[in-house]
Amino acid sequence: MILSAGEYETEKLAPFQIGAEDEEKRLQQKKLTRTDEFARAMAERLDALPGVRASFELHPGENHMSILPVTVNRAVQAALAVRDER
Repeated sequence: MILSAGEYETEKLAPFQIGAEDEEKRLQQKKLTRTDEFARAMAERLDALPGVRASFELHPGENHMSILPVTVNRAVQAALAVRDER
């Protein structure tokens, strides 16, 4: 199991958000959501369970919308790797 987040789901703003009218609002929201932090913690908790393998990946240059194709690609790679292990 792979949990992931994009670089711009951290406290870091995406380049197109810097200087925007809602920049401060976005920064405050990021402090609440902490997507990367919570996903990383969940991966650690899941990985500690017997029979469960979980990891976390942070994808540079990605935001919540652009990460979808990246994660779909990683899911296919992970599924094929599990298949090859059998």
